[in-house]
Amino acid sequence: MSAPEAPDTAFDTASVSVITTAPEPSTRVLDVRKRFTELDGLRGVAALFVVIFHLNKYIRDLELPRPIDQVISGGYLMVDLFFVLSGFVLARSMLATRTSGDVFRFSSLRARRFLPLHLTGVAIALCTVTLTWVAQHYHYQYAPDRPAFGVEAESAWGYVSSMLLLQGFIGPHYAGYAAAWSLSIELWTNVLLVVAIAAVPWVHRKQWVGPAAVAFGTLVLFMSAGVENAIGWTAFGRGLTGLGTGMVIYWAYTAAIRYRPVRWPAIGAALGLIGLVGCMYLANDVRRLEYLPILVIAAGLIFCLVQPSDGPSHRLLNSGVAQWLGSRSFALYALHGPVMLVVSLLARFYGLHLHQPKVAIVIIIVTLIGALSAAEIGHRFIERLWVPKKSG
Repeated sequence: MSAPEAPDTAFDTASVSVITTAPEPSTRVLDVRKRFTELDGLRGVAALFVVIFHLNKYIRDLELPRPIDQVISGGYLMVDLFFVLSGFVLARSMLATRTSGDVFRFSSLRARRFLPLHLTGVAIALCTVTLTWVAQHYHYQYAPDRPAFGVEAESAWGYVSSMLLLQGFIGPHYAGYAAAWSLSIELWTNVLLVVAIAAVPWVHRKQWVGPAAVAFGTLVLFMSAGVENAIGWTAFGRGLTGLGTGMVIYWAYTAAIRYRPVRWPAIGAALGLIGLVGCMYLANDVRRLEYLPILVIAAGLIFCLVQPSDGPSHRLLNSGVAQWLGSRSFALYALHGPVMLVVSLLARFYGLHLHQPKVAIVIIIVTLIGALSAAEIGHRFIERLWVPKKSG
């Protein structure tokens, strides 16, 4: 009986044979974990932070304490965490690439995972702009003032670029919906890395593509300093450095299990979660340092989370709520922006002033409920239909 493939954190069962240093060499077999549920939970919590970040323009109308506002304003750094997570969980299949057929197979599977939910989000966003145009055409009194299709992101080219997942590289800025740029960066950077891995003729040298990606991505980030962070070279540098960092951490993880257990993973994971919050609080400084602090902290956190532990961070991320969010994290990430567009447009059509505190509270609550509901529907009826199935 076949079953849907698990999210990106699924691995095939494997084992590692290790020669011990005993007087008479013996073989010690260590099982590689099939799935890192802690990383599922981390992805889900990070996706929720991104949703809250995009709601910040309404949250600020509530005049929350400044520290809370600063943490929420730094939620965009969770995108870099996603890059590192993806690099880690995809490293094994990427490093197994040998031929052009492997490259095509990997790339098509990634596109198959990304496009259904992404195109659903683009379609919802396009419908909101079209509805705005209709309301303006018929002079509805509460139609938004800004002309529909009046900015480059809503142009025909903007929607073509978005549907092809190119906007993160060539623009227009935030074409389709706000979060889509990172999907385009991740998809095509994944493809680039797999091509590079396939081009390495020595099997045991393929793992060096990860460190090379980190080095080149860091160079790109410093050379493009001060440029918009969600498009072009800076966006590519963030994706390349993040994915490369994840591959390096996978290399470190597989090396570590050959020798001795990592000490104090619970403490390291707790410090990593605190470090993530600290990066969001100090987001401006992290950005001035070309995002490197968030990459270092994400790397340490992931390395500690994949170690066996019953520490508080592991228990938190394995909780039912975190696991539910994790299993629906991609749907939540892809659909929350379009849902927010729908909610804000409906509020305008009712003649509400969006930034009045009471209205802002309603928009925040309705958007959160709508985004979580859309994530459930999208996961069940869109994402799972397109996820490749395992045989057996």
